[in-house]
Amino acid sequence: MKTFYAVIFSLLFYCTAQSQSFTFPTSGNAVNSQLSPLVADDGVTLIPSIRSTGCTPGASSTFSYSTSHLSTGAIYRNTRWAAGCKNSTDLIKLDFSTVNKRPLGLKFSIFDVDNGADSVSVEIYSAGVRINYTYTLYSPTYINANGSSPQFGFRGSGNNNSGQDDNSGRIDIITYDPLVSIDSVIVYKHNSEDISGNPSQSIAGFDWTSSSTLPIKLVSFSVNRDADLIQFKWKVAEEIGTRDYQIEYSQNGYNYFAAGNKIAAKGTLNGKADYLFSIAALPQSDVLYFRLLSIDIDGRKYYSKTIKLSNNRIIKTEAYPSNFKNNFSVAIQSENTYTGKLKLIGLDGRIVYQKDITLSKGKNLIPVQISSEISRGMYIVVGEFGEEISFRHKLIKE
Repeated sequence: MKTFYAVIFSLLFYCTAQSQSFTFPTSGNAVNSQLSPLVADDGVTLIPSIRSTGCTPGASSTFSYSTSHLSTGAIYRNTRWAAGCKNSTDLIKLDFSTVNKRPLGLKFSIFDVDNGADSVSVEIYSAGVRINYTYTLYSPTYINANGSSPQFGFRGSGNNNSGQDDNSGRIDIITYDPLVSIDSVIVYKHNSEDISGNPSQSIAGFDWTSSSTLPIKLVSFSVNRDADLIQFKWKVAEEIGTRDYQIEYSQNGYNYFAAGNKIAAKGTLNGKADYLFSIAALPQSDVLYFRLLSIDIDGRKYYSKTIKLSNNRIIKTEAYPSNFKNNFSVAIQSENTYTGKLKLIGLDGRIVYQKDITLSKGKNLIPVQISSEISRGMYIVVGEFGEEISFRHKLIKE
């Protein structure tokens, strides 16, 4: 079936009159490691960016594109990005996920991977999942291919034909599924020998047959605790094509499970909707992670940002009197036992009082005595019990 998809996709690319592509400017230079976005006629926007691992590129490094070579419309024309680097890796990200439009299926080419010092690998992502692709090497070629891998699956064979951008150093990448929505492409480029500037590769020739608008535009998503319930609120600006939603939770931030039942999409005519959902029965854990899953009518899934929520609680705190001379008290109603610190901090950030405290489950009353030598003015009393639990109150010393 994968071979069938690849054959059909190739036919679609080369035979259809509706194939989409980018129009490239004659040249461009990166600002903060990012090139200017490229926009196709159907609204698909591509943002190329680059970063290095294992080395900080020197001051003379540049990241630019140019159409001066045979690969018309090269995105990645690596002139001197990795100046001063050796045995490091460049990650070139081609990002479609910053806009509400995705290409369906993708074909593109990498040129000039024929120098013996060159090695690259390609990863393609859809909805955060790495997807399969096939590749074609042109004959005669000077590339040794080991397939898709972040460990540089395509390597120069040692024949130095670098700089020609001809088919002897060309790889064509084609996604197996012609209908998969593409979020991003990452090309890994290893700098092995050239410490004055990485050997050049060009990435060009982007083609796709059609594109899709994401079925949901999430305006906001929030999680709050109300007594024994955890409440979820989200606002949607566009949910055309959305079937339902599912709240998911995790205790470690990696493995997620469904929380409660699915919530059917409202299907409003203008696509705008507000949702409120509550759940009660969840595992006891110091911290829980939540995300919102939206599922469209075709079964495609999209995730919101992840929100971290403490499952521990200090129910109520109070510091009094609000105007004090040398003494005040802090009352804390707690659901559990905790250890932490109580601090009194001046508006200049100076800590004038600090004490280690242990809270018991239930009501806690903590008396505080301050030196009379501390100057008058406004202070903040702060309770710190781990990164998840804290409180603060304003007090005035007379």
